[in-house]
Amino acid sequence: MNDVNPISVGSPSSAPKVSLAGAKSQIKALEQKLSRLNREMEQAEKAKDSDEVQKLKQKIQEIERQLEELKKQEADKEEASSADASHPSRSSCEELGNYVDELA
Repeated sequence: MNDVNPISVGSPSSAPKVSLAGAKSQIKALEQKLSRLNREMEQAEKAKDSDEVQKLKQKIQEIERQLEELKKQEADKEEASSADASHPSRSSCEELGNYVDELA
């Protein structure tokens, strides 16, 4: 009758860090794309290509919107991970688990 279900020892606060790193790399990539599009728009303005300028402005606005959303998500995740710091540490949770095993 000693069928004990194993408890996952994974750290829940480590999961957001992975996606947070992913968000940071996406932000960096979008910032680079935005920089490139701005340079292209300057060239199109110099060439007086109003159609190309208009297309690039729309692309730039979309990238800026995506950047804003990603940065907001990143800030929310950082806030959530700092809230996780207020939870008991992994070692204290393990100690509680040992205590429960002793009582069972």
